[in-house]
Amino acid sequence: MNLKSINASPEYQKSSDMPDECEAIRYMSLEEIPECVQVIRNAFKTVADEFGITEANAPRFTAFATDEGRLGYHFCEEKRPMVVYLIGGRIVGYYSIAFLNEEEAELNNLSVLPQYRHRSIGRKLVEDCVAKVKETGRTRLKIGIVEENKLLRGWYESLGFVHTGTVKYDFFPFTCGYMEKELGSPIAVEDRKKYYRVHTADVAYITQQPRGIFTAIGKLVDAGILSEEETKEYWENREYFERVLPVPPFYDEGNPDKAVTWFKSTSDGNRIYSEMTFYRKMAQKYGVPLYMSECDEVPGEIIYEDDFQIAIKNQRTDINITTKKIEG
Repeated sequence: MNLKSINASPEYQKSSDMPDECEAIRYMSLEEIPECVQVIRNAFKTVADEFGITEANAPRFTAFATDEGRLGYHFCEEKRPMVVYLIGGRIVGYYSIAFLNEEEAELNNLSVLPQYRHRSIGRKLVEDCVAKVKETGRTRLKIGIVEENKLLRGWYESLGFVHTGTVKYDFFPFTCGYMEKELGSPIAVEDRKKYYRVHTADVAYITQQPRGIFTAIGKLVDAGILSEEETKEYWENREYFERVLPVPPFYDEGNPDKAVTWFKSTSDGNRIYSEMTFYRKMAQKYGVPLYMSECDEVPGEIIYEDDFQIAIKNQRTDINITTKKIEG
């Protein structure tokens, strides 16, 4: 099977010529919420049936409470990473991530359609979640389960989760069990300084600073270097980032101040870095070395700022900026 990470696009999801055996993990798009609602409800309904959970005795249970409004709120307001697993263009699996604090995240609504179980799809989704959470710098992943579901608890234990306790709520006819997994050192963000850039060694014409990763991969597309499938993935990724990452307004004016953007080492900034999988993969495949420059002080005069990044002009020369090559 060809398992790959790509970002969301309704066109991709609805493609009728995707081979039946082609599998993909990617971010969900807004238009796919109705389909994901059905996947979640159908997946959790089997648990409900097995343990006598009904809409009458547990209306808040996932199989009954999940609707388009709830997932829409997670997507648009909470801005959760929401991930789907596709086979032949059909969504057969889903999960989302809730960031609890700077150290912890929670795996929510892990779902696989009953007819697609026992194919390691759930394990692949958990592994994908672990990788994404580690890249944000968090070190612990939590999950809640139906405590009476001993088979599910054993499955999570086989993936490295540890049982941490139970709670009995009046509004559920079952006991809620809680588990967590220690993730160890963060991937690629350990000891990260306050601000950082991901770039190539090439110097951009306008800014006279190293070219950023987004522009660098765009140059490969413009040159016709990527394959047709990779180019499609590029535009899907670009659509996603243009939706979730604010574009500084000076770009519409031609960047007259020759400004350069730096990510903030915050949960929002690091989440964006964790979602650059496609860009890093293309850089590695086509021999474009990537570097990370970091500093603890504001690297120049700030002319723009949002939750994810700052844009600066007149880069300072009196501060310590460390640059290292990104391996892999």
